[in-house]
Amino acid sequence: DLAESALERCSEQLAAALMARQRRLLASEHEARKEEARAEARLEALGIEVNEESRRQGMLEGLLSRAHAGGAAAETASLVADQRLAAAAAARQQLLDGKPLLSALQGELEARGLQTHAD
Repeated sequence: DLAESALERCSEQLAAALMARQRRLLASEHEARKEEARAEARLEALGIEVNEESRRQGMLEGLLSRAHAGGAAAETASLVADQRLAAAAAARQQLLDGKPLLSALQGELEARGLQTHAD
């Protein structure tokens, strides 16, 4: 009787310990699933953030490229304008330097024009 009672008590204690262990295991599994869900949500949020940052980077690279192209076009336009100004200044100087010749040619044309009217 005593041995049976001791065996029964031991069996009850083992059953209680086993149930307690199972509850802890279930609680741990439940907590692990919650933690996994939080980690997945965080990874998804980070993925969205990375995609958004990549999109912004692409947009900024495009803007930078257009800015470089615009700067090069402005520099080219400035160089062309400088060349035209230099050519105009050189032509003006040539006209000023050749004024006596220009006057002589103009006089010659006028004389021919008069001769044409005279004929």
